[in-house]
Amino acid sequence: MAIASMRDSASSDERTWNALSVPHYGSPAAFMSPRTRNSNILISIRGTIATIHALPFELLSKIMVLALYSQYHDTSCSDVFYLCAVCSRWRDVAIPTPLLWAQVALPLTLHGGASSITNLFLERSALRPVHINVGNAFWDPKKPADFRPALASVGGAADRWESLAVWRIDFPQADSDIIDPLTYVPAGRLASLKKLSLTLLNREIVDHPNQAVFISAPYLCDVTLDMRDAFEIIPMPWEQLTRLEVKCSSPQACLDALVQCVNVVAAKVSTEQWLSGVAAKPATNLVKMETLEIRVVGEEWDAEDFGPFLRQLNLPELKSLSLDCLSFEDRASPLLSTALQIFLAEGSPKLEQLALRDCISPSDIPQLLAHTPSLVRFRFQDGQLYSIDDEFFDVLQYSSTDQTRQLVPKLERLEIAELYPTFTELAVVNLVQSRKACVKLEWSEELEWSETYQFEEFREILEVEVDVDYSNSAGGVDMVILRPKDMKGN
Repeated sequence: MAIASMRDSASSDERTWNALSVPHYGSPAAFMSPRTRNSNILISIRGTIATIHALPFELLSKIMVLALYSQYHDTSCSDVFYLCAVCSRWRDVAIPTPLLWAQVALPLTLHGGASSITNLFLERSALRPVHINVGNAFWDPKKPADFRPALASVGGAADRWESLAVWRIDFPQADSDIIDPLTYVPAGRLASLKKLSLTLLNREIVDHPNQAVFISAPYLCDVTLDMRDAFEIIPMPWEQLTRLEVKCSSPQACLDALVQCVNVVAAKVSTEQWLSGVAAKPATNLVKMETLEIRVVGEEWDAEDFGPFLRQLNLPELKSLSLDCLSFEDRASPLLSTALQIFLAEGSPKLEQLALRDCISPSDIPQLLAHTPSLVRFRFQDGQLYSIDDEFFDVLQYSSTDQTRQLVPKLERLEIAELYPTFTELAVVNLVQSRKACVKLEWSEELEWSETYQFEEFREILEVEVDVDYSNSAGGVDMVILRPKDMKGN
C-alpha cells in the first residue's frame, strides 16, 4: 500500500515536472536545449522557495518586529508565538530578538498561565524596557491567586517599565480578595517610566497609601488620569510633564494641576462646572503649551464653564484651542465671550486652530475672530439650534483691498456642525470664492428639510467644488464640503 502511494506520488511529481518542462509554442524556451531549460526551471524553483530563508538574521529580525508592531496593530503574545511556530528558521530568529518580546504589554494571561508566560516574556526581552497594562478584566476577581504571582514578577522588573496603564479599578471596601495593582508598584524603582495612564474610579483612591509612588519617576512625561468620580488628583511630578490628560469632577483640582505643568506642550481637561466663586489670581505663564482642550459638563445657567481656566492661564505659544460644553440645557454663557476675547487678545497671539462647541452664540464669533490673526482652521458646533444666516458668512468674506473685510486673513478651513441654517447657498459660495478656502457644513440629524438645499447647482459657478453626502438618517443632506477647484483634500 505504501509502495503504491509512493508510486502515485512519484507519478504526480513527474507529471508536474513534465508540465513545467514543456515549452509553450513561440516562447524562448522552445529554442533551448532540454538541459538548459531544466536548469532554468530548477533555478526558478529554488529562488521561490529559498528567498525568505536567504535573508540575513538581522534583516529578518527587523521585518518580524515591523510586521508585529505597526501603529495599526495591537500585538498579543499569541502573535509572537505564531511567528515562532512557522518554521525552525523563524523560531531561531524570533527567540533571540528581544524587541519582539519586549513590546507586548505585561502581565500576560493565557488559560491561567499568567505567571509562567509573563516570566517567559520578561526573560526573552533581555532587559529591554517593557510595557505594563493592568485592569480588572485581566483576572477573575473571585480567583485572583493565579494572577498575583504575575503581578509580583512584573513588579520585580519595575526598573524596566517604560509605560504603565492601570484601568477600571474600583475597590469594594469589604472584599479584601480583590487585587489592588497599585500595591505592586514599588517606590523608587520607576527609573525608566515615561508614560502613565490611570483610570481610578473609586473616590477613596486619593487616600491610597501608595498614591505618591509616581513622584519619584525621573523621566515620566506623559500622564493620563481618569479620576472622574474623585474631587482630588493624586500627586504627580507636574513640572516635568510634557503631556497631560485629566478627568476629575473638581475643576479647581484640574486647574491646580495644570498650572504646575510648566513644561507641558499638550493638555486635555474634562471636568464639571465651577459651582462656587473662584478667587482672582495672577495668570500663570505656560510658555511651552501648544495644544489645550477643555470639556465641561453641567447644566447650571449661571455657573461658569471655562472662564477661570482662561483667566488664570497665559499661553503665548498656543496653536490649538478646543472648548466643549456638554450641557443638557440650551444656553450660551455670556461670561465666556468676554473671558475668551481677553484670553485671545492678551495670551494667545499664535493661535492657528479654534474649536467651539455649545458654548457661545454665532453673534459673538466675529468679535472673537478679530483677535485671531493667525487662525487657519475654525470649527463651530452648536447643538442648541442657534440660526446661521447670510450675515454670518458675509462678515467672514475676505478682500485684500477692503480693510473692513480682512477678518482672519489666513483662514483656510471653516467647519460648522449641527446646523439650524437660514442662509442661502450663494452666501456660502461667495465666502469660498473670496477666501479660496474650504467650508464644511454638517447638518443636525434632527433636520429633515436639509435636502432642500441645492448646492450641486454651484459646481460650475465661480470655480467651486461641491461634495454632498446624502447619508442623513432622515434622507436629506448630511454634510456638504465646498472648496475652490484647485484646492486638494477635504
